[in-house]
Amino acid sequence: MDKNKTTVIYNGLSLKKNIDSTDLKTIWNVPDNHLVFVAAGRLTRQKGFDLLIEAAKILKDNKRSFTILIAGTGKDRKSLQKKINLNQLSNVKLIGFQNNLLSILKAADYVIMPSRQEGMPNVVMESMALGKSVLAAKVNGVSELMDHNKTGFIFEPMEVKPIVDAMNFVLDNHGSEKITNWGLLAKDHIKNNFRLDKMIDHLESYFYDQYAQSYR
Repeated sequence: MDKNKTTVIYNGLSLKKNIDSTDLKTIWNVPDNHLVFVAAGRLTRQKGFDLLIEAAKILKDNKRSFTILIAGTGKDRKSLQKKINLNQLSNVKLIGFQNNLLSILKAADYVIMPSRQEGMPNVVMESMALGKSVLAAKVNGVSELMDHNKTGFIFEPMEVKPIVDAMNFVLDNHGSEKITNWGLLAKDHIKNNFRLDKMIDHLESYFYDQYAQSYR
């Protein structure tokens, strides 16, 4: 592809200013001492939730307790639930489709995206805009949204161990200044670079330039 003939215009994001957090621990019976990871998307192989469940199995005896809530529906629900049941992972819950996903993301301690492939991942963008600390696989779009260890944690895709390492890192360092700053810097990054009005401005400029060039 000729880079001189290619223009990248990022998706723009427009969130409500006031989004209330959902009481995750009451609704899904999560113990008070658990940190909560939220993942969201279609329950298909592409999204990598099978890898996340395998990571949860390895981390089952971690000294820091946690729960993973996976929001979404899809053809792999039965196989994922079977994997959860076989490994006796009471701390991993499939919570189905959620109309109030943004409220759930806001209430999470961490948002995690274990996908095998993505375009520009909306869940990552929305979570960053909400000021959340995000852990995401290094698939298309993620490196353009996130700066590793500055606005979140980026791990290698397709494998379980990188997910385990990412989760271990935040479990061991929860509450540290570094991780607190991830969310703050992520929110500023989205606000400064991925707003809807900025996308519209870029589109208008692009079409104006194309129109002008056609009459030269």
